[in-house]
This record gives sequence, structure tokens and C-alpha cells, in this order.
Amino acid sequence: MKLERRQFLAIFGGLLAELATSRSPAVYQNGKVYINRRLGLACSAPDGWSFVQLAEMGEIQKGQLLAVDDPEENASILKSIGLPFVALSPESSHHEHQTLGIQFYLAEPPDTIDVASMLLHAAFEKPYKGNAESTFTPAMQIACRDRQIARDLLHSFRTRSMPKDLELSGCSAAEYTATFEFRHRELSAPTTVRQRSIAIQHETRFYLLRLIDTEACPFDFNPFLETLRLA
Repeated sequence: MKLERRQFLAIFGGLLAELATSRSPAVYQNGKVYINRRLGLACSAPDGWSFVQLAEMGEIQKGQLLAVDDPEENASILKSIGLPFVALSPESSHHEHQTLGIQFYLAEPPDTIDVASMLLHAAFEKPYKGNAESTFTPAMQIACRDRQIARDLLHSFRTRSMPKDLELSGCSAAEYTATFEFRHRELSAPTTVRQRSIAIQHETRFYLLRLIDTEACPFDFNPFLETLRLA
């Protein structure tokens, strides 16, 4: 069950009143607080962190090097991924190419039909019983799908903890953790980063939350997650 609206209003009601009179009625971001009224999502930045301009995120993403050989394919894949709708990083490290950050993405709904498996069953005249992952929660399906895509696209990808179910701000969620080499055309050498990926089901919407740090510069993201509100 999602956070009750009265609880959401009790926490962020004053800022919503300000939002109603602002030039942007859908999104409010001021200092440490972000509210997206259209999505029913709110959070607060950790101490020493700030919200990142998405144009800056776009420039960083353009230079990322994936585990593909063709530069055109690399660019096409990055373009298809899109940008987060909100992102944060430490105020002193906006230039450090995403080695420490928080990123929210909109996610595609889980697949309900495994087309390849369905066709294979039909070829052998066997009954198709549906997607084997359909017994998982939608958030778990998204987390498993995301992990598989990451294994194919990121250099030296290693799973540190397999996807598991959890609840976040009253919503169904699933998370896994991994490490990989972040490679960028402006970096002289790869940087090994840790990534905690959380898929969230919020009514009819799905999000992917990326929590990124390094072993050399670890960060406790749990206090940030406690500020996250989904109404």
C-alpha cells in the first residue's frame, strides 16, 4: 500500500501550497527538497548534495562507453536509455562522471508475454504456459530484466546481491546490487563503481532508482531512502 495522502500532505503540505502558486505547477525543487506533484513523489537531498541539471547529465551520458564495439551502436543505446527525471550528486563532485549519485528513471512495465518462448513452444506443438517470471511481483520482474540488460551492456559487470523484494514508502519494490567498470571518453582509466538498483511499482507507474558509489568513497543511502515519499 502506498503512503496515504494525508501523511504525504502532513509532511509536504506547506511546500505544495507554495507549489500551487509557482510558475511550474507540476514540479517543485528548491534547495534540498524535490516534489513532483504529477507523479506523487517527493524526496530530500542528503547533506552536502544537490540536484543536478539534466542537461549536464546528458553531456556526461553521451561520453559513456558501453561494452559494445560499434560507436554508432553505443550512441544509439545511450539515446534509447534516456535521462533520469531527477538526479542528485555531492556538490563537490558534479564533474566526476557519475561515480557518486542518485538517479530516478521512469521504467517500462514488465513483459507479460515471453514472445520467443511462445514461438518456440508453438514450433514443437507444446502448450505455452506463459512467462515464467509472471509469478514474480512486477517490481521483481523489472529488477531481473534490468540486471540482465546491465550484464550485457556494462563492462566487467558483477552481481553482488541477487534481486530481492522489499517495500519502499509503502510501495512494492525489488532491488539488486552490482559492480561494474564505468568507462567514459574523458576518463583516462575505468572507474569501478557500485550500483544499488531499486525497481518501484507506484500505482500504474514504474521507476528505477540508481544509488551509485565506489568502494573508495562509500555512501550510506538509507537515510535518503527514508525521505522518499510516494503518494
